[in-house]
Amino acid sequence: MVARLALDALALRSGDTVAVTGAAGAFGGYVIQFAKAVGLRVIADAQPADAELVRELGAGHVVERGDEVAARIRELAPERVPGLADGAVL
Repeated sequence: MVARLALDALALRSGDTVAVTGAAGAFGGYVIQFAKAVGLRVIADAQPADAELVRELGAGHVVERGDEVAARIRELAPERVPGLADGAVL
């Protein structure tokens, strides 16, 4: 499954943060669930209408999609975000 392969390629450790774009889509949704299962902290982007769905999938934080999404993610994880699963372009 592509979502699992993407997480494996990132080689993150339990407790690390992963940002997920396109989180309400199939790829993003699976990434969130797999990430939570291995103990990752998930920050995901979503349209306001999809925010609750993304939270239910397991995202710890949901930021609104748009031009400032990177800045919003940095506000939640100023130390660093070692992984990004970009489902927004799929």
